[in-house]
Amino acid sequence: RGDFIRGLGLRFQELSNSNDVCFVYSALVRAERITTCDEILVHKGVGIGDSVSNAKTKSWDNAWRAYRKIREDLIADGLYEEVRQSYLNRVLRNTIWNMRILGPEGFEHLYNFLRNEGFAQLDFTEELPAEYFYDPEIYEEAIRILKNPLVTYMKEEGDRRIAELKETTTFRVGRLFTRLPRKLAQKLKRPR
Repeated sequence: RGDFIRGLGLRFQELSNSNDVCFVYSALVRAERITTCDEILVHKGVGIGDSVSNAKTKSWDNAWRAYRKIREDLIADGLYEEVRQSYLNRVLRNTIWNMRILGPEGFEHLYNFLRNEGFAQLDFTEELPAEYFYDPEIYEEAIRILKNPLVTYMKEEGDRRIAELKETTTFRVGRLFTRLPRKLAQKLKRPR
């Protein structure tokens, strides 16, 4: 409702993307009642070359700036401790999702920022128990980021993806079909 939003003084942040994050989450956490609508009212374009979402690499820290502002406002309003677990879970999930859709340069900036200061700004540490987090995969990913320099993380990620690929039916069928050509290639490479 407009009067609810005006009463809270909520505005979109002056950011080139993620400018609605603080607005939406601030409204949700302060709402006494939330009503949902099952009707589709908006369609979002995906994969548009010059869209705001695709320009995130240039402004890789915008979402983080929004999450930090939410936290500051929650603390100022005395709400942070009440919603800390939900806040931390949501920010970790969104940050890791955001990191995955960034181009290489933005990914590197965000990764290094998270390791060096971002997670500390969230009060996210290894000491928090895994049970504190709703999604074990997101927690494990955050711990891997916290513990590993980017080069180590990328190597482990590549190894993990290769192992996953080798477990697929497509890979196994492909190996079966290429068995004879591979054996032939090996015989041709042997010195005579």
